[in-house]
Parts: sequence; C-alpha cells; structure tokens
Amino acid sequence: MFRHFKNQYLAAYAGLSKPIWLLAATVFVNRAGTMVMPFMTLYLTSDRGLPVSTAGWALALYGLGALTGSYCSGRASDKIGPRRIMIASLVLTGAAFQIFARISEPSTILPAMFVLAFIMESYRPASSTALGQVAAPEVRARAFVLLRLAANLGMTVGPALGGFLAVRNYRWLFIADGVTCWIAAFFLWWVLREDLDNSAKRAKERGAKLKGERRPFSDKPFLAFCGLKLFQAMVFFQLFSTWPLYFHNVYKYREDDIGAFFALNGICIVLFEMQLVRMIEKSDRLKWIGFGSLLICGGFGLMPWGNSQAWGIFTVLVWTLGEMIAMPLSMAVVADRASESHRGAYMATIAMTFSLAYILAPLIGTAVYEYNPNALWHGISVLGIILFFGFRSLSPRLKY
Repeated sequence: MFRHFKNQYLAAYAGLSKPIWLLAATVFVNRAGTMVMPFMTLYLTSDRGLPVSTAGWALALYGLGALTGSYCSGRASDKIGPRRIMIASLVLTGAAFQIFARISEPSTILPAMFVLAFIMESYRPASSTALGQVAAPEVRARAFVLLRLAANLGMTVGPALGGFLAVRNYRWLFIADGVTCWIAAFFLWWVLREDLDNSAKRAKERGAKLKGERRPFSDKPFLAFCGLKLFQAMVFFQLFSTWPLYFHNVYKYREDDIGAFFALNGICIVLFEMQLVRMIEKSDRLKWIGFGSLLICGGFGLMPWGNSQAWGIFTVLVWTLGEMIAMPLSMAVVADRASESHRGAYMATIAMTFSLAYILAPLIGTAVYEYNPNALWHGISVLGIILFFGFRSLSPRLKY
C-alpha cells in the first residue's frame, strides 16, 4: 500500500520540465529566507518603539506598495522579460533590508515600508509570468502546485530561523534575509539564464504574430474572475486576523495549538495537493474553483457549529481541501487566459487582486468580528454559495 502511494505520488510530478524545477528551487531559497515580514510588527513596536497604530499604518503602506509593485512588475515583465525583473527585485530587496535595519525615525520608516513592498512584491508577478512561459498548458496547473509547494516548504524554514535570530538581535534577521535574496538572485542569473530568456523570447515572438490580443483591463470575463477571486481571497486571509482570534477566544486554543493547525494545513498540501490537481486538471477548471471556494468558505462557516478539538481539525481540513483545489487552478486559468505579449500584465492583475484582498480582509473581518464573531462566519458561508455559482457561470465565457 505504501509502495502504491509512493508510485502515485511520484507519478504526479512526471512531465514537469527542468526549468520548472529550477524556478521552484529559486522560490524555495527565496521563501526560506522570509524572516523579516513575519516579525515586522514586533520589530516596529518592540525594537523601534513605535505605537501599534503607527505600525498598522506602516503595514497599510506595505500593502499599497505591494499593489503598485505588482502592477509595474507585470508591465515590465512583458517588455524586458521576467528574469530581469526577478533578479532586480531580489538584489534590491537584499540591499533594502540592510538599509531598513538602520532606520529608526517613524517619518522615514513609513515611506521605507512602501518602497520595500514595491521592490519585494514585484518578484511575485514576474515569477508567475516566467512559470507561465516555461510550463506547457497541459502541465501548467501542476507547475503552479510545485511553486506553491516550494513556497510552503520555504516558509516552514524561514520564520523558524527568523525567530531564532530575532531573540538575539533583529539586525541579524535583516542580514540573513538579505543574503538569501542575493543567493536566489545569483541562482536565477547563473542557472536559469538561458532557459528563461529563451522562453521569454519565444513568447514575445508568438505574441508579435498575433493580432487583437487580449489585455487584462479590457477583458471583461477576466475582470469578473478577479472580482470573484477578491472575495475568495478576503475569506482566505481571515487566517491571519479573525480566525486565530476565534480559535483562541471560543475554542480556547493556545498559540502553539493554532500553530499546529497551520502545520496540519502545510502537511496536507505537501502530501496531497499535487495528486489532487493531477486528477482534476483536465476537467472544467472554473467549476472546480467554484467548488474549492465553497469548501474554503464552508470550512470557516462550520466553526460556530462546534467547539471540540475534533471539530476544529475537521474545519481546517475542509478549507485546506478547498485551498488545494482553488488556488493552483486559479493561477493556471490566469496563465492560460493571458495573451503571450501581455502575460505579465495578467499575472500582475491577479497579484494586485490578492494584495487588495490582503489589505481589506483584516479591516472588514475585524469590524464584523467586533460586532458579532458568529455573524462573520455565517456571512462567509453565504458568500461561499455565491462564489460557487459565480465561478460556474463564468466557465463558458472564460475559455482560453
């Protein structure tokens, strides 16, 4: 039985080309160095002595910088190629961390957060654009799964090492994060130079031959898709605001218990996501994304109906299953929908959607939570039904 599972597990990775694996390796190195951002609020308040309200403004400016950086990254990726954008982002982020660690004045920290986000977040649309170029359409969904796995595995390393360094000296946190950015940049420059540049060149040549190519902001079905994704992401990002509050206050879980639930989510993704996507990648993706959205919302919506440990685990498994279905298929839909010469702009638009959701989710979620915690989860349940039918209705119009 174990051998059968092992064979099925490995078979799910078949057909993924060398450039896809190397790009995923770069993402792993980059995410393994994600040490600063999980501790940014603590750094600003405890080490720099800023009030919590000022730290909140700093994070809001980070979100605004992420929006702007995503847009500019997508446009630039289409013009000069995603590899150059990724390298520039990584090199400049490494340098920005070294400078940021030496800033102490609030009047300087706030604009610095905007600049830092602009530089850092320009990496994401460029990496998605590069993956869309090197991955054939038939394996594109699994390629995005591999990128997610690399990011998740890296994120298990980065914050743990970051916490170890932060309790000693926050400056080491910025130094280490900057060094990993430079390592990832060197990897991109040296190892992936030929593969990514050739893919970008071929994509540009294909785009030049096509007339009347779609652009994201005039593509109405795609904009409708982004609108639905905005609400889906706002639900998912409750994980970083109201979800831990509810588990702590109602289920009486401690911080280490909540951390264990995050770990359970990560383990499920590593073990099962690739196999799951392999099973459904040739089906109607929009209908599956709708079903995944229903499960994400349902997992949150079920929380008020119990308060035992088993029930808590069950709700986590429900929204984790929804995440494994909806997230990678969504990125594959965007990559398939994108025209060759505007792929970066499409990836930037979906990245901006997630950035906007990241800003709005805690603002709206905490406001409703303060009014009535259960009302938030019941409202999310209703939203799940709307998203389910919304994505299904888009299926005939969002063909590539």
